[in-house]
Amino acid sequence: VNRKLDGTGITSLHSSAYAGGLDINHRFAKNEYSFMGHLAFSHVMGDTTAIQRTQKHPSRYFQRTDADHLSYDPARESLSGYSAKAIFLKNRGHFRGGSGVIVTSPGFEVNDLGYYRSVDDIMSFLWLQYQDWEPGSVYKEIFVNHNMWINYDYSGTRKEFGGNVNYYGVFLNNWSHGLGINLSAYGVSPYFNRGGPALRTPSNWNVWTSFESDERKKVIWGIFGYYFKNKDNVTGFEIGQELTYRPLNNFHVSAEVSFNVLDDTWSWIGKAEADGLETQYIWADMYQETLNLTFRADWTLTPKLSLQYYAQPFITAGDYSNYKRVDHPMAKDFDERFEDINDRIIFDEEDEKFNLDLDYDGSSEYTFDGQTDFNYKQFRSNFVLRWEYSSGSTFYLVWSQGFTDYRSLGNFEFSRDVRDLFGAPGVNVVMVKMSHMFKI
Repeated sequence: VNRKLDGTGITSLHSSAYAGGLDINHRFAKNEYSFMGHLAFSHVMGDTTAIQRTQKHPSRYFQRTDADHLSYDPARESLSGYSAKAIFLKNRGHFRGGSGVIVTSPGFEVNDLGYYRSVDDIMSFLWLQYQDWEPGSVYKEIFVNHNMWINYDYSGTRKEFGGNVNYYGVFLNNWSHGLGINLSAYGVSPYFNRGGPALRTPSNWNVWTSFESDERKKVIWGIFGYYFKNKDNVTGFEIGQELTYRPLNNFHVSAEVSFNVLDDTWSWIGKAEADGLETQYIWADMYQETLNLTFRADWTLTPKLSLQYYAQPFITAGDYSNYKRVDHPMAKDFDERFEDINDRIIFDEEDEKFNLDLDYDGSSEYTFDGQTDFNYKQFRSNFVLRWEYSSGSTFYLVWSQGFTDYRSLGNFEFSRDVRDLFGAPGVNVVMVKMSHMFKI
């Protein structure tokens, strides 16, 4: 990518961005084994403002004072990096698996050309699987997996270490079941404090399961759920079910509904900054409830004429309480890592800002923006008519509809929230597209 930015006043974009690399995908031993790898590089250039922005991007945070392996240079006008991958796999037989390493240097940047989320990362993993596709006394087929992974940054700090065991099986009556459990040790997040010091993350575990009825039938029913808990007493769960009705081969409707609860003991609020004072990283308890519904319908009237409909209402509400600041970010104990400041922080509803009196002198040293109680609702739908009016020539009619409602309420109330959602101003967009194949 090369941009001509001279005289435009645009300083936030790179003037040039280059990326290149080599991919390898080799199968051998009659396709039983394979090796996958890549080696890539990137180089971006631009005004110092653009490179400052890249250095401070949430994927790297070069400005962190506790990251000795990173160097933030406000005068820098370029940034380079690399990424490499090596994965070995066994692809056939009852026992399968793979192991590999993926490394991404802190300076790797390809977001001008595509999308890459995590850099400054060295990740290795192991995957083992047993599968049996021969019907037995209980299952028609079964898959059992074991996964392990570990991530470090380029200073050698362990960011994450975890593993899981899971299985999926199809019974003789064609019902299916899945079950898994995940365990993760403590880690360190360089991102959670949004440019501040790295923060210790607690060990955690979660379990998930699902059931689904015979997918060959006209009516297919399924249920799923998970539960999560960590050492900082954060808990969460989700339950949901899905239903598909297929009365005809050319027509089916499906609906999926889920309800999610998160009881968090440290949810991000914001950064409190003031001239001459140390930046404070503010967190709080949060109780959040989320309801999500997805509806789909597909009707093929003729081989050349079909109708499709998709709709998704979504409601979530979060209530914040018990505010705290980061005190000792790498402390093992929660009460040492965070200091309670609930009696020293006030939200000014008129100015919509937080005021923090950290030294109890009756005067706020910090005034800052931050997350507040929320009640957010959204509805999105799409209706699509597709007509192939001539061989290779197609007509599309699309109707998109959307409603959004936001209020500074922390509680979830189904009837009120549904009424507010569909009473909100909506956006309707109708689009027509036609393609025609000319015979020459």
